[in-house]
Parts: sequence; C-alpha cells; structure tokens
Amino acid sequence: MKKLFPIVFLLPFVLSLSSCKDKKETVLDIEDKIEIYYTYKDFVRQLLADNDTISVDLGDTLLAFVETTDADAVAFSGTSNFEIEETGILEYKCVATKAGTGNMAAYSSDLSSGLRMNFFASVPTVSYFFLFVEEPFYTVEVEKESLKNEILAELEDYAPTIYSSYRLTCDAVYGGDLLAVTEEKDTLDGIFTSSDIVEMTDVTMYFDNSTFEFSISEVPEKEGYYKYFIQDLTDVFRQQYPSETINEVSITSLGLMK
Repeated sequence: MKKLFPIVFLLPFVLSLSSCKDKKETVLDIEDKIEIYYTYKDFVRQLLADNDTISVDLGDTLLAFVETTDADAVAFSGTSNFEIEETGILEYKCVATKAGTGNMAAYSSDLSSGLRMNFFASVPTVSYFFLFVEEPFYTVEVEKESLKNEILAELEDYAPTIYSSYRLTCDAVYGGDLLAVTEEKDTLDGIFTSSDIVEMTDVTMYFDNSTFEFSISEVPEKEGYYKYFIQDLTDVFRQQYPSETINEVSITSLGLMK
C-alpha cells in the first residue's frame, strides 16, 4: 500500500493539469477561427488584422462583420464616437459621430476567456470656410406697404455683413467650433450646428450673442464654391406683428463655401 500512495496522491493533480490544458487549447481554437471584416466606400469585405487602424470620415458609415465558429459566444462593441447598430447576426452598422480614434472589438460575450480582437477607426475633423461676397437680397411679402418698409429697415440687423468670413471646424456630426472674422477684421469665437455636416445644406451659427440660421442651396448660374445662404424670418416677424398678414420675409446672401 505504501508503494501505491504517491501514485494515488498525484492522480488528481495530473487530471487537473490535463483539464487546464484542454481548456486553453479550446480558447486558442476559438481565437484561431474568429475574423473581422469591414466594408467602407471602395473597400468591400476587407479582412482586419488585430489592432489595425482604418480611417472613416465624420458622419460616414462603416459596416463590420464578425465571422466565428461560435456566434453565440461572441459580442461586438465600440467607443462612444461610433453609434453601433446590429443589423444581422454579428453584422454591425457603425456611424462615425465624433472626431478622434475609436476602438472596436469582438470579444467573448460571457467574458469567460481572454478572447478579444480589436481594431481602431480614426475619424478626422471636417472644416468649412464661408465668405459672403455680395450685399444680401431681401424678400418681404406683406399686405401693407407701410409694414414692408418697416420690416426692410429692420432686416439689416439680421443679415450677415459682406466680406465677413467664418471658419467652421466639425468635431461631431451635429456641429463644432466657429471662428468669425468681421469686415473690420475682428475675430469672434462661437459654435455652430447642422442637421448634416457632410452635405451641409443648413447651418446655425452662434457668436457675439447673435444667431444666424441658414439653409444652403446651389447657385445654378455660377460654378465652383458659390452658394446661396437663405434666412427664413417669416415666423420671427409674424410673432413680432401678430395682427398683420405676413406671407414671407427672407434674406438671401451669396457666399463662397469650401
């Protein structure tokens, strides 16, 4: 019996080592069989290596696909500068909402292993430059001629000054920082917002205790960077003159946008 004691004593330890070894091999087997692909612009189903970095424009959408032998055991997430929506089984729509570098990863959903595959998406800021190049055109359609003259006299306070310029730096999909330079070369800090900083069909600028709200449209008869910046002030003057008939009050300014 004394000769058998060491063997019996060591047997649970040997079995424990064997069990740990099997578990480790299982984890490595999963890691070997998980892959992340992405589709963005002209890149269709490109394979990502662990810790790769790709560039995604602000407001754009990156599609990510995770392939694994055990879909139920894998999850996907990213940092706050991306809005991530699962659109299929381990298929994700990732919208770049803020500038900066975001980390995204596929990982063990129950955190039971060290399984984690990362990649990074770099989102650069977007900049615009506005310059107003002509005196604005005023549209006032009201019932009374006397009211029209009164409103026309007020509109100059609402219009942007000719040769004033604005530098807009977008660090998020809804807007960013603004630097205004007046005709007198004074510089003013502010902020701006837009419903779509990629198409930039509208912008609201806030600086020097003033608000300028524009819709932006093409100029058919001009080429290049020329745009119409239109301020619809109809509701403003309807509230100011509630008993009057006001059909339209607007300001149209010609500007460069690039």
